[in-house]
Amino acid sequence: MANATSPQQLPLSYIEEYCGNALVNVAIAFAVVETIMVSLRFLARHVGNVKLAADDVLVVIALILCLGINGVAIAMVQYSGVGRHEVVVYEEGSEYIVLWAKFLVVESFLYLTVVAVPKLAILMIYLRVFPTPVVRKLCYTIGSLMVLYMVIVCLVAGFACRPLAFFWDKTLDGTCVDIKALYQWASFPNIITDVAMLVLPIPMIWRLKLATHVKVGLSFTFLTGSVGLIASCLRFAEFSQANPLEDGTWTSVTLMIWTIIEPGAYLIAACLPALRPLVVKARETSRRSLSFSGKRGSDASAVQEVVPHRHSRIERNTTFSVETSPVEDVEKSGYKVDRDMV
Repeated sequence: MANATSPQQLPLSYIEEYCGNALVNVAIAFAVVETIMVSLRFLARHVGNVKLAADDVLVVIALILCLGINGVAIAMVQYSGVGRHEVVVYEEGSEYIVLWAKFLVVESFLYLTVVAVPKLAILMIYLRVFPTPVVRKLCYTIGSLMVLYMVIVCLVAGFACRPLAFFWDKTLDGTCVDIKALYQWASFPNIITDVAMLVLPIPMIWRLKLATHVKVGLSFTFLTGSVGLIASCLRFAEFSQANPLEDGTWTSVTLMIWTIIEPGAYLIAACLPALRPLVVKARETSRRSLSFSGKRGSDASAVQEVVPHRHSRIERNTTFSVETSPVEDVEKSGYKVDRDMV
């Protein structure tokens, strides 16, 4: 993996060049955001008095896997020289390159698993919101394809080099498939399933007899999953341009950053629709606060006025009405919807 160029032949700026901090910062930032989002999801469950379901279990599993990828990324920087050029790391000790390659294998299996789990949680939300035969068949089909693909690619990755140790120890007698192509195209089916999952609920929403703004609101709720699609496209483009095995400890920084962002975006997308109880609670608290402040102001004005105006009294006795949510309108159209899940 390392080339034959000696560090003595390289300029000092190249030898001292370092970008590992970028990967560490992204890993820590996403670990914090992912943990907060999952915590808010379960807080919303408590506030909305919603029973835990299978998709909550999947979200917890996804969080553990995401934190695993983040931990691997930080360990790659701390212990295997990621963030520095490979020829420089190799000169300090070939064991660092071996450790980097082992980390790369672990990261591959984590990535292939974690991108599927939060997407399965999103499909379960679809099943709960649109319990129609067509949607049910499509969700089961997409979910089955994702699980099948995950298993197949994990097997392919496991046998990419025979023996597997040949990936990090070229002194062994073995062979490998095209590793660059494997890393690049392994994520392409994610883009296809992302598009299918984004398109799936939209026709159902726009067939409902609802006001346009309600349809737009519902569509926006389900389109939050597009953040995962965007991240998947950007990761695919990055892996198309870079070879993870050429100057691997240097190029791993950018590639690992996108490997962290993509599953993190899926996890965030799976949590966002479930935060509705917190939004409703915050809205009600804000309105009660505004109503209480308005009442105190009106009472103070009434003491100062000799003859209170009739209109003022009407305004003081006016209460705010809670807006009907898009999901409540869907329920009125004959669909069974767990409002706290969307």
